[in-house]
Amino acid sequence: MKNGGDLWGEHDTDGYNDVIKTFHDLKFTAGEIDAIWRSLASVLLLGEIIFDPASFDDIQSPSVPGKIKNPERVEQIAKLLGF
Repeated sequence: MKNGGDLWGEHDTDGYNDVIKTFHDLKFTAGEIDAIWRSLASVLLLGEIIFDPASFDDIQSPSVPGKIKNPERVEQIAKLLGF
């Protein structure tokens, strides 16, 4: 978004098109571009994972991993990364 403007205005489209053009100028393959977008989406989704704070309070089993409240996000990430 340039100079304020609408959140999802034409400037965002221009920026996206610039990125795509740069990928092509740098000779990225379609597979490489796809991997970049999947990686980016995965990183963004990582920030949406919600952990259950109570699951970290188990003194009897401190090595047990915390519980995730929204496992569908983890599934999305795994799918995007090919797992």
